[in-house]
Amino acid sequence: NGVDVGQGMVGDSFGELAILFDLPRAATCTAKSPCKLWKINNWSFRYLIEDVNAQDRSHIESLLMKVPLLQDLGSDVLIDLGNAMEEETFNDGDVIIKKGDVGDKFYTIVEGQVEVKDIGARRESIIFGEGEYFGERALVTGDVRAATIVAKGKCTLNALGREQFHL
Repeated sequence: NGVDVGQGMVGDSFGELAILFDLPRAATCTAKSPCKLWKINNWSFRYLIEDVNAQDRSHIESLLMKVPLLQDLGSDVLIDLGNAMEEETFNDGDVIIKKGDVGDKFYTIVEGQVEVKDIGARRESIIFGEGEYFGERALVTGDVRAATIVAKGKCTLNALGREQFHL
């Protein structure tokens, strides 16, 4: 109906909702200046999305298999837990867990590092990196957090809340 609903810039994308949900296009896109576009057909787009999702699920499952508490769970349960996890990103110095707080999430490190501080009798801090995990003890025991954990640079974590942890 001629209403301007937005503009696209270099690196932007559009049309993915129509492909994902097999719907008609919701808007008409008109170039305001000469440009180059990449086009992908429905089948290829869906295949790529499914492939990326399968790789993500496999990676999360392999991370969860490393957690001693979860090692006896079957592959189906680990996949369910992995599907329930949500990605969270933190910047350098962000406090992820504060010692003494009630534990509400368990984390696996997807990318980057965290620093574990204020560990009781131990004075030195510990660095955790990709593939490592933390926060499970407070969820299992109901105790408050035993240490403070801070992002060391930008890091990406997968988080699993208390409700999903007890599936």
